[in-house]
Amino acid sequence: MGYINVYKKNNSILCFFFFILLHTRFISAQKLPEISDLSHKNILFKQFSEEVEKNYRLLAQGNTSISLQFFYYRAEKNDTLLTIAARSLIPYETLASLNRLGEVGANIEGKLLILPTCPGLFILEKPFSPLEILLKEKYLHEPNLVCYTLGDNLFYFIQDARLSGTERAFFLDSNLRLPVFHAVLSSNYGQRLSPITGKSSFHEGVDLAAPEGSLVMACKSGQIEQTGYSEIYGNFIIIKHEDEKGRQMRSFYAHLKTIDCKEASFVLGGA
Repeated sequence: MGYINVYKKNNSILCFFFFILLHTRFISAQKLPEISDLSHKNILFKQFSEEVEKNYRLLAQGNTSISLQFFYYRAEKNDTLLTIAARSLIPYETLASLNRLGEVGANIEGKLLILPTCPGLFILEKPFSPLEILLKEKYLHEPNLVCYTLGDNLFYFIQDARLSGTERAFFLDSNLRLPVFHAVLSSNYGQRLSPITGKSSFHEGVDLAAPEGSLVMACKSGQIEQTGYSEIYGNFIIIKHEDEKGRQMRSFYAHLKTIDCKEASFVLGGA
């Protein structure tokens, strides 16, 4: 059972001056070699696989100077994101972030995919989906970012990065959406130091912070399970969500200025 926590922070002005060094590399999408078959009998796939293996060795040695190459592959009838990830030895989140696949079960038959030769995450300059927005918020201020321009899209590449449990939840459940606009991920799912006790504990949720006065919406359709006031969380709402397989999760909205819903009522995601 998971939780998504939403917090509202007080308005404040913080001034930071920083420089981010961007290395932009322009890749001509029209000139990428196209692999016709994910088989080692295929010369291009063999070349691709050798580059992937070489890059994994370099990463294991702590070498960050990796030459990233790109290949095309047109997905066939029985291909899925997971089968292509297994054949290419490239994590599914790497393939999904580069090819902007919104969910693990996306229909990719006939789609011309780009296969990179190194694991990592591709962060879109102009994000659209909740996951893309979260990733950009998380990695935007990384130093020495490498950018790749592929067609009309500019990506920041975070070498050897993987999705956190939080980010994976947004990818695996396409119905999840950000409950507030311009949210900042303030605490991830998993082990962390508690902001209340200062001790290490397992955090069973995702904390999103937003400016005071922001409109807070349901991250997914569900039933209002509880509303109330807490000395720690202020005005709060708990919504229970259930998928088509009967699996449940709850989202928790805290530090709200007002509560505009009633217990036991049903709300739509984004409302």
